[in-house]
Amino acid sequence: MHDSSSSIDTPAPEIVQPLIGQSNEKSEKAIALYQIGLNPSSLFVTDENKQYGPVKETITPSSLKQSNALRFEYKENSIIPQNQQKSREQHQTKANLGQRGLNNIGNSCFMNSALQCLSNVPQLTNYFIEKITAAPKGTNPFEKYGEVAGSYAAFIYYMWCNLDNCASFSPNKIKESISRYAPHFSGYSQQDAHEFMSFLIDSLHEDVEKLGGDTVVARLFHGQINMVAKCFTCLTTECTPNLICFLPLSLKRRTRFIVITHVSSNSSEITQTCVEISISGTVSDLMVGFILERYSPIEKSIDFIFPLFDHLRVTNTSNPHHLPLDKPLSTISEHDITFYEVKQPMNYPKFSVKQSLKTATISNIHDCLKDFLFPEVIDGDWYCQKCQKKSEGTKKIDLVSLPPVLIIQLKRFIYNDDNRRCKNTSFIKYPMENFDLKDYVQNSQQSTRYNLIAVSNHLGSIRGGHYTTYAKNFKNHQWYHFDDTRVSHVTGDIEQQIVNQNAYVLIYLKDTPNYQTF
Repeated sequence: MHDSSSSIDTPAPEIVQPLIGQSNEKSEKAIALYQIGLNPSSLFVTDENKQYGPVKETITPSSLKQSNALRFEYKENSIIPQNQQKSREQHQTKANLGQRGLNNIGNSCFMNSALQCLSNVPQLTNYFIEKITAAPKGTNPFEKYGEVAGSYAAFIYYMWCNLDNCASFSPNKIKESISRYAPHFSGYSQQDAHEFMSFLIDSLHEDVEKLGGDTVVARLFHGQINMVAKCFTCLTTECTPNLICFLPLSLKRRTRFIVITHVSSNSSEITQTCVEISISGTVSDLMVGFILERYSPIEKSIDFIFPLFDHLRVTNTSNPHHLPLDKPLSTISEHDITFYEVKQPMNYPKFSVKQSLKTATISNIHDCLKDFLFPEVIDGDWYCQKCQKKSEGTKKIDLVSLPPVLIIQLKRFIYNDDNRRCKNTSFIKYPMENFDLKDYVQNSQQSTRYNLIAVSNHLGSIRGGHYTTYAKNFKNHQWYHFDDTRVSHVTGDIEQQIVNQNAYVLIYLKDTPNYQTF
């Protein structure tokens, strides 16, 4: 921020870096803008619903205090002298290609982030460049096949082939073309970067397929899963194949509710407790969950839990003697399970309690994948074709094949217990290189090793958030940070910066040496 001692009459400097503000304190915003003497015509003030700029009136602290603005940006390009713009353009070289910023055209950081991610997918970018450079000079061969493909091709050409201008690109036409298919993108409210990316990929697929039936988008982004359901009654398995272009991974374990009947040691007291437990949990996890639910200890310590844990014998109708601690709950169809409190200890290993406490949370992307693929019990609301009636069973997802470009959505935006939309800010560890998924894929004969090439980040909250991107330039293999018009080289501890708590969408590229570069 600029020096607070500056006079209010000080004119704006010739070149001012974009000033971004997301403070909730209106007075702080007002003072900051007032002190550096901003040119109103270059200021864009936005909130979560619409764009308030360019500002027409004089900027004063009082006028800004009355605004509900959540974000303001001072456009750099509008105040760069023409001679300086020309000087910068003359120094543009191939070494700078792919490192262009994108103008924010009214809360469009979600779109800018998605575009920067896809721009750094080498096979997709090379495909568009090859088609454009093979066409007559000055023509765009994609325009006649669809607005989306035509506007995206122009964007890619500007980002990677244009040596005459290094200024930031304004993706207005891309926004307009996508908005025809998805009108909610047409306004100035903040939208979801992953949702926009999905619409863009689908629209590109439709347009590009018209160009001689080319399926390049499908080949790059489409994988296959099987939806598998198994009936507990007849043991029949039903399999339904589906195409996917991304994996939506929850940051919170999927759960089910199990009603536990607790019988005291002298059988004088019988109570029931409903426990919410992970679908991938075991009997040991259920026992720990029951103790935490029933006794609500201030501290979840092994010293408190284990004495209670070691005096419980667990049964159900199919096994009246004792259920083993490691028995998966996905194999238990009954919701009513009985815990008998016994006087003599069962001599369980303490490790079981420690492991159950540890598995209650998700800390890395492997935890997310295991939970995503784990069988889930169907509670009698699934119709079995063989039994010809509703039945209990399990359902799960099998990964059959993964695409060359794997998009993973970390599902940060969820609904809380009050049915209000909120953000999960958990830090999830994910690898930058050698991300091997062979243990999760049915067809392990294919290559399953991936490297990270881009990350779409969401900073802030639901109401006042902002999107940025980390992406690896496939020409010079360097990482860059894209924040609308601002582009910076990532240096220092690269992994510490890129593997971060704000990661929302991860773009992985299959580790194969056969993609072409131009």
